[in-house]
Amino acid sequence: MITSGPKEWNNRLKHPAFWLATCFGVGLLRPAPGTLCSVLTALAVWFLLENTNIVFVHGLIIGFCCLFYGLGMWSATIWGRNTKDHDHSSIVIDEFLGMLLALYPLLILWESLENKALYILLAFVLFRFFDILKPYPISWLDQNVKGAFGVMIDDIVAGIFSAILVYISIYYNIL
Repeated sequence: MITSGPKEWNNRLKHPAFWLATCFGVGLLRPAPGTLCSVLTALAVWFLLENTNIVFVHGLIIGFCCLFYGLGMWSATIWGRNTKDHDHSSIVIDEFLGMLLALYPLLILWESLENKALYILLAFVLFRFFDILKPYPISWLDQNVKGAFGVMIDDIVAGIFSAILVYISIYYNIL
């Protein structure tokens, strides 16, 4: 099922901020647009890691994190200005960025991993755990930080927490 997003925002389909915030329409898909965006991000990174030069992918992911942080801040600001809902469920650019951060340890250690698929799955599960359940301090950030920065920061912290746990699991060869 596809939804159109907040109806208060006239001409939203013509605005690039709408398409960036929804990660080119992924956020319009139901159910669970954030989970779908996270799955697609994980699959894209896995494909890149398996089929291209690791140094290229590393640079690409770092560039994407910087670029999409800026684009996420801009598009969430425009979204909030045009609607009454500053953190609508259709905004998934924050999940894209958070998932990239959760996968970051895999970029560093990809060549030495034996259970690559399991570590990608672990990064996904951990990120969704932190993003959905929002343990402290993520819950505090989600409730108290408003605007575009508030949209982005809880997913960034969820991605960082996930990355730390993924790195620990790789270091101690848990999988």
